[in-house]
Amino acid sequence: MLDNRKVISERKKKIQRILRNPRIVWGGLVIVVLLFGAVFAPYLSSKDPLKQNLLSRLMAPQGFSGPHLLGTDSLGRDIFSRILYGARISLTVGFLTVIISGVIGVMLGLFAGYYKGKTDSILSRAADIQLSIPVIIMAIVLLAMVGPSVFNIIMVMAISRWMLYFRLVRSLVFSLMASPMIDAARVIGVSRRRLFVKHLLANLWTPIIVVTTQQMAQIILLEATLSFLGVGIPPSVPSWGMMVSQGRNYIETAWWVITFPGLAIFVATLAINFVGDGLRDFLDPRRRF
Repeated sequence: MLDNRKVISERKKKIQRILRNPRIVWGGLVIVVLLFGAVFAPYLSSKDPLKQNLLSRLMAPQGFSGPHLLGTDSLGRDIFSRILYGARISLTVGFLTVIISGVIGVMLGLFAGYYKGKTDSILSRAADIQLSIPVIIMAIVLLAMVGPSVFNIIMVMAISRWMLYFRLVRSLVFSLMASPMIDAARVIGVSRRRLFVKHLLANLWTPIIVVTTQQMAQIILLEATLSFLGVGIPPSVPSWGMMVSQGRNYIETAWWVITFPGLAIFVATLAINFVGDGLRDFLDPRRRF
């Protein structure tokens, strides 16, 4: 009974600490709103994001008093509807990319830090070589080879981001392998699988979570940049970056075409960065006081 009360008390303290961090709270609320808009896009807007109507092209924002809340683009497509559906693309690309690149980088970092020797040398050299190539150039070249699509951009960006997880996990595993905890686990005969899962990976979640949130914001920005350059998401798919690219020619005559999708990119990346910074402060014991 006392143990249960202690656990409940600890959970309450953690929740209170989270709620006292304004970056986590505000960033989390914005992310929830974006997720809500992406999931319920068909219910929040009755407009088809792909439907063109040249008679309604470049209509100014009309607010709730007109049919087009945030106006229309050069082809007469509803901007509000395209932003909602574009959130699906940006959040999906960001989430799946960090999952795939994180799994690859974490597993390779574990192997390099545990086995060392040739395994570490080969993987480290591969990571160093890839880090020496600018991410945007690598992504452009690879996408030019395989063609633009949502699946291709996820895979290309995952391939270009695994090194960050690898270097982080590798360095942390080196430190953990020299700790008395690992020596004691080996003495009592802990299996290699249990050593990886219970003793190494279990002590890596905090920095991995922080890096993942920061990487997701960068990936959303990178996807928008690639779409802006015309090598990312296909033009037929609503995308914030593509909307900015298509609206840049009308920035003086129809400011809303480029402003609203640009604000969506800014708000999404800022909110995710806020959550990442807040989680770093929450999970790092040195920053608690």
